[in-house]
Amino acid sequence: MSGLTSYQPHYKPLANRYSVGEHASFIHTKMQIAALQQVLKWTPNAIQEYCKEITADLVVELKKLGCFFENENFRAHHLFGVELPELLDIKLLKSKLKENNIFISFRGNYIRISCHVYNTKEDFNKLVSCIKSCL
Repeated sequence: MSGLTSYQPHYKPLANRYSVGEHASFIHTKMQIAALQQVLKWTPNAIQEYCKEITADLVVELKKLGCFFENENFRAHHLFGVELPELLDIKLLKSKLKENNIFISFRGNYIRISCHVYNTKEDFNKLVSCIKSCL
């Protein structure tokens, strides 16, 4: 994932060049149905509110450190990007995150945060501490 934006112009050999990464896997159908039923039970609005609640302190603290967030009226609360301050040492941050078992995606000078219903405020407090330690 770290080389996601390093696109390769070359095709894969033989028939692999036509693969779009999709494969039929009917065993997953029952799992997908169960997952969708759970989402409907929880409701998408409740999931968004939970994610907003557990990331509220993160947004405040990272803004204080010079990070940029899109206005909350124009972004989702379960998946969003954060522009990191230019002074932040990204290599050091990646190392600190690995040490703390924190998994986020990097996109140049941005990070993509994807929170889930199993995450807690404490998870995001750990992320803020890692970022603070790299400034």
